[in-house]
Amino acid sequence: MPLGGAAAPAEAAATVAAAASGASVIFMRTGAAYSRPVSALTRRRFLERTGFIAAAGVLAQLSDPAWVRAAISARPDLNHQTMSGLVAFIVPGPDGYSKKQGEWTKAPGGIAAGGTKALIDTLDLFIPSTPPLTMTIAAILNAQAMQLDPGIVPGPYEAPFANLAFQQKAEVFRRLEALDGPEAGALSFLAGNLPGLVAFLVYSDPRVGYKLSRYSGVADGRREFKGYFHA
Repeated sequence: MPLGGAAAPAEAAATVAAAASGASVIFMRTGAAYSRPVSALTRRRFLERTGFIAAAGVLAQLSDPAWVRAAISARPDLNHQTMSGLVAFIVPGPDGYSKKQGEWTKAPGGIAAGGTKALIDTLDLFIPSTPPLTMTIAAILNAQAMQLDPGIVPGPYEAPFANLAFQQKAEVFRRLEALDGPEAGALSFLAGNLPGLVAFLVYSDPRVGYKLSRYSGVADGRREFKGYFHA
């Protein structure tokens, strides 16, 4: 289910948003407010804790597979389209990428939140590699998309993955998690954790993410908790 399809629980969303900004999370208990400090969960720390840096290192040490050669020769617009197709897959909105996959919403989604640029910057600036990590990921996603549906191009987008339907994109990730071979572990890890990274970036955006999760910011208590423990 796309993460933009339903609002995240208020407290969970508050924790994520506050952690991303380094603020404190405020709770209400028995009519009194107290705060629990949350250390700043930066993009670099998120990547370290989820193992993206280690996975990128494994991919960089592999022999020269076809998808690495494709990544080296990929054009920037192809990379951008692929990442946009991924962002729309995780948090759909009213944008063209979401509508192309057949799963979209009227509310602003990941594209409106600047998720594509945030994803590219996060992976390529915090995990430097040659070729850039997002180009490698784009090549992998597009190769799997072509195997799944060889007729997917030509289409509205040059990137095969961006042209897939929502369920086809889900199948691409399922196939990546089921791969065998020397690169299987790293690819399976990326497939399992990329959605979480995209969601983290999108829901950390104050303009869109806070609205989708109904997070109103740090406060001395929440209306829904007032009087909760009263008889």
